[in-house]
Amino acid sequence: SFILLTNDPYKQAIAQRFGIRVKRLEQLRDVVAREEREYHNRVLVFRRELQAEQDRLDEEEDDEDEVVLKRPGKTWTSSTKRSEHKIVDPNDFVRAPQTPRNGTVRGRGAASGLGLGFLSAYSSDPSNNIIAVDKTAVPSPASEKATCFEVDVTSEAAIQSLAKKLQGRPLDLVVHSAGIRGLVPAVEASHPSDVASAETLEVMDEATMLRTFQINTLGTFTLVRALLPNLRASVTQARVIVMSSRMGSVSYNKTGAGYAYRASKAALNAIVKSFSIDVPSVAFVLCHPGRVATGLVKCREEGAIDVQEAVEGLLPLFEGWGKEDSGRFYDRFGASIGW
Repeated sequence: SFILLTNDPYKQAIAQRFGIRVKRLEQLRDVVAREEREYHNRVLVFRRELQAEQDRLDEEEDDEDEVVLKRPGKTWTSSTKRSEHKIVDPNDFVRAPQTPRNGTVRGRGAASGLGLGFLSAYSSDPSNNIIAVDKTAVPSPASEKATCFEVDVTSEAAIQSLAKKLQGRPLDLVVHSAGIRGLVPAVEASHPSDVASAETLEVMDEATMLRTFQINTLGTFTLVRALLPNLRASVTQARVIVMSSRMGSVSYNKTGAGYAYRASKAALNAIVKSFSIDVPSVAFVLCHPGRVATGLVKCREEGAIDVQEAVEGLLPLFEGWGKEDSGRFYDRFGASIGW
């Protein structure tokens, strides 16, 4: 069967005498427009479902906080020596300048996880002076290539003591990645492979919330503020790169829960943003490193990448971030994350 499309009444009458279906041209346009709308609606629904699933996976990602301070130097590529990189332990890390091209890098969290990964990368160039800080001793051989300090970031006295030891030493780059996941200890211990169960509305407690804020938020604020004189003394564009988390983005919260971790990271983001406004001479950048197998939780989560892969992907981004990126929030691919 077929349909005759015409707006001519005479032709319509003849076609109908022979049992031929007749449609006006505007009727066809209406049908096509309706089908096009339905198609776009299906595509929109599909995209929203994909985005919702991606948001769910992103919000489950965990990351570890570490700090590294470094002086801007030559651009890093996969074929270039990582001469400008220094690593810090979970509590602190610093690199001291030697020549106009080299500077001081400090890293926090250098004893393990991302901090140790950054430390190993930066210390591959013997011309770099590195200061690594962690609450525990930095392991060998990384400790042999850096000046190491054991500092508890929850202790303001310990941080002030560190600041006195570093007095007069310019810092060009600080990479901060020390932090905890904010899980209720008893629940995590009984369900080590079920991270979500240890941060729900029903189990979250005041002690876990306070401890998470103390380390992830207040510890970062106190440490970075103590290092501002060193950063301002840099002869180049000093930078502070703070490992945050997409879970600290309010606009990305589509699944709820994660109370301690989300809140501490959201507060951290606000603090670093304020730093970027109050200290315009220093560039402050927030980075979501993705889900990295760092020991932040008791199990290896699905989709987690190794520390080496994470560090190799982040270092080129660190080299490219400058003054124009101050106060921005990026993921491990360099894409902006909404607040």
